Amino acid sequence: MTETAIRAQHEPAWHYRISPNRYDPGVAFRGTARAGKIYVLTGSCRYEWATGHAELRPATFVDAPDGEYSFEVLSAVPCEIVHVWLLPPEFRQRPSTGAAKEPG
Repeated sequence: MTETAIRAQHEPAWHYRISPNRYDPGVAFRGTARAGKIYVLTGSCRYEWATGHAELRPATFVDAPDGEYSFEVLSAVPCEIVHVWLLPPEFRQRPSTGAAKEPG
């Protein structure tokens, strides 16, 4: 599993936010996020939500719920993740297809 392969699964690209991140061993934090898929490329980690938890290893993913979570790197090597979520319709911007016009 690669970031490129993950991006290819989520088309059209302008409908999704795709955020790769890398965390060093021992990193732990709390946060809030939109519902989406979390893919692990390297290392291992644990996510915990009010509704449950997931321990992820390379080439695994989870459908993460909306809301607060805690995260912890479990491996002795950095953990690389890719978080993907569907953008609300009002934030989707179709890329322009024509050549830019010069002002004037």
